[in-house]
Amino acid sequence: MQRTARAPGRSAIDRSPPPPPRRGWLDERLGIRAFHEKFGRKAFPVHHTFFFGEMALFDGQPRSAQASAVESTVLGSVDDATFRTILEVAPTNLHMNFLHSVTDRLRRVNTHFITEVMRTERLSLVGSMANSIIHDLRNPVSVIRCCADLLASKASDPSSLEFTDIINKSLDGMMSMTQELLDFARGKSSVEMELTTLDRIIDELDRQMVRSIPDHIHLVKDVRYSGSVHADCPRLVRALMNLVKNAIEAMSKPGILRISTFASEQHIHIVIADTGCGIKPELHARIFEPFVTVGKANGTGLGMAIVKSVIEAHRGKISLESRVNEGTRIEVQLPRCK
Repeated sequence: MQRTARAPGRSAIDRSPPPPPRRGWLDERLGIRAFHEKFGRKAFPVHHTFFFGEMALFDGQPRSAQASAVESTVLGSVDDATFRTILEVAPTNLHMNFLHSVTDRLRRVNTHFITEVMRTERLSLVGSMANSIIHDLRNPVSVIRCCADLLASKASDPSSLEFTDIINKSLDGMMSMTQELLDFARGKSSVEMELTTLDRIIDELDRQMVRSIPDHIHLVKDVRYSGSVHADCPRLVRALMNLVKNAIEAMSKPGILRISTFASEQHIHIVIADTGCGIKPELHARIFEPFVTVGKANGTGLGMAIVKSVIEAHRGKISLESRVNEGTRIEVQLPRCK
């Protein structure tokens, strides 16, 4: 009897040849056969049990990109014609080019994920601080308001009544600003819409600007529309005032601050422009993101993000144009009353 070499799991006297490897066994195990039937043989799936990392082996970059597929995932897909063309042009570089593409995509996704996690945590911290500030401010604000009301009840001259009214409005603005910060940290921006006029909003903006504009800045107003608008007047004024303050801070040298309003067929336009230092082009797309600040040593980076949330709560839009050393132009569009 001819003896055969012992193989794992086989009898020593079994003369039959070893069974051929089962084709498609890995495909069946991973469910890739059905995957290819759906996406084609040129798709590159990753099973949910696979873990891949160590991307520095392929792109020479630091070891920072790693990902785990929680379910069957398409990393890339090309049609047959494109695949044949790639094979003809660069058959030896195909796999490395694909790996470079995948690792680059993973790094970008990884960076974006980390940025979003950090932003969420910082917003959560801001919300906790704002909530604590509101809680601590309520008692002293109530005391100040009671004193102002008491003075108003005993005052007989108009100037005293005007001063107490300023105190109450300032208290309302202070509490509203803190609540606005808390709402933004929670991901919402509630507004109390009312039918008002743009003329009223500009007048209130004027009263606040009087104390803020330094002597070296020349204010120019071009009001071509002052009619009706649906808005939360206090919040919209604070948002516009934030834009005005940014424009003032951008002009350390003599300059012009221009505020103009006009109306189109469907929108009301409010434009705030300055001749200041401008904003670098690489920051234009991110200027309305949280924690992005320009030229402010002590800036929080929340001002423009809150302005954008307030404008969007009014069903409006905000856009920016800026050139370094020439100035910045910000345009707010609000729906026109029908």
